[in-house]
Amino acid sequence: FLKIIHTYPLPIVGGIYGDIGPDAFGLNVSFDLRIATDKTVISHPNLQLGFPPSALLSFYLIQGFGPHRATELILTKSKISSQEALDLGLITHITSTENVKDTCLEKLRILSTIPDHTLVESRHMLQPSIDAVREYMDAGFESALRCLHRIISNDI
Repeated sequence: FLKIIHTYPLPIVGGIYGDIGPDAFGLNVSFDLRIATDKTVISHPNLQLGFPPSALLSFYLIQGFGPHRATELILTKSKISSQEALDLGLITHITSTENVKDTCLEKLRILSTIPDHTLVESRHMLQPSIDAVREYMDAGFESALRCLHRIISNDI
């Protein structure tokens, strides 16, 4: 699914509402524009559950903030409100639950005024390499397996 998102030629606008977990939000961060409702809460309980942070979310946080700020967010914020996410630049707009669809459509209408070839090339320039994402995801999967093995070993 990430490869489809990553290689899709035109910008992707995503609507986010309710409680959203770390992997789903990590996928949303790969979208070009992210519209969240005022009730959205992003949570990542992985550390409390004995697992490493979401690989995809970690990747995009490191890309956006650098490793030190990403580490601070992952280790100290198990929940992020939509307002905090907007302030951090994790989402691009906040709207009400009732207006999330219309707000997404309005953003798409604005983007539709830009020539397609310009959008395609802009998206290509602004997206990280799919190979870099894949490598990070593979490392995250291995890390999660090691944690799972430790959890199982301690419980037996």
